[in-house]
Amino acid sequence: MELSLARPALYTYVFSVDARGAATRAYCTCSAYCTCSAYCRIILYWQSSKSLRFGNNMGVLPKNLFTGTKNDISVGDKQKIKVNSFSDNIETVLGDFGWDSKAAGTIGLTLSNDNKKIESGRFITRGVLQDKILKIPAHHIWDAVDESIMLSIKLTRAETFTFREGGLYSQYVDEQAIAHSFYDAVEGQQPVPILAQEKEEKQIGKFCLRQVCQVSRSSSIKNGVIISYVVLIYPTSKDQLLQGSELAASPSFPGLELCAGTMQLLPKPTTAWGCPVLPLLRSNFEDNTIPNSVAMRHAIGAVMTKTGNPEVVKDVSSLLHRWDNIADQPDTFVEAATNTTWPEQPEPESETGKKQ
Repeated sequence: MELSLARPALYTYVFSVDARGAATRAYCTCSAYCTCSAYCRIILYWQSSKSLRFGNNMGVLPKNLFTGTKNDISVGDKQKIKVNSFSDNIETVLGDFGWDSKAAGTIGLTLSNDNKKIESGRFITRGVLQDKILKIPAHHIWDAVDESIMLSIKLTRAETFTFREGGLYSQYVDEQAIAHSFYDAVEGQQPVPILAQEKEEKQIGKFCLRQVCQVSRSSSIKNGVIISYVVLIYPTSKDQLLQGSELAASPSFPGLELCAGTMQLLPKPTTAWGCPVLPLLRSNFEDNTIPNSVAMRHAIGAVMTKTGNPEVVKDVSSLLHRWDNIADQPDTFVEAATNTTWPEQPEPESETGKKQ
């Protein structure tokens, strides 16, 4: 049996599937116009639910990162990871575990009033994200703009992006919250800054950014958990993007790549407790009670598995074509699985809390 799926428009993948529903091969039937080398590396996953998922050799983090499942968080570690908020003293807590101020991610768990239950979890980033200014030809984002016009973006701090949906993909960030400037860089002349009132005349539009993260296959006992990320840029405002398609909320929604990199997931526990990282526990209750370790590991896993592979498109013309295709045929959009994933964590029988 063969299944065909347009992804994106212009590109068609044909999958051979045996009688048990296992994918036996995948190949691209693109024409000579094909520019889909990035998409041709996909593998089809035929889930028991008969849904299609895509990824590059999807794997699970090594088991040896999750030793000590019968242990609880040590007393020493527990004393360091309680915070009053997720905005004030995150850097101080990470510094207590030897953080070097480079870009890092951490998991924050909000506890109930009595500290016995986990109300919610979220991904938090801190540190230096990009230490160099990013320079992009503006016509790569708006194709009507003169080729001499450049966009300069400073993404120094990781906390530029916030992750309020409980997963590893950020909210969209409008240009007003991004340190940036435009200038005309005619060859042989000094760059000329472009003022805000000149943007419309030069056909410079609005833009927004988003960061999408996932665990990296380079994670190991030696390296710890490594988070890979991509920052995407979109040639429209956040509101226009979200109003244009409800699918824009997905971490896989198509965009243009601005930059990519890696960061560590911190803090590392000093004593193994069945998880390679410690959560930060937000609580105003002065007591040593915390949720049981099974519940905390499950909550961390829920955050770490809520993400996807973004569909990175090579140029703005292809991106706008893809958006039109999604608008006309929403079923051509498939949320892509990540390359590597966090292992499934057992659900707690109860969250009664435990005094240590």
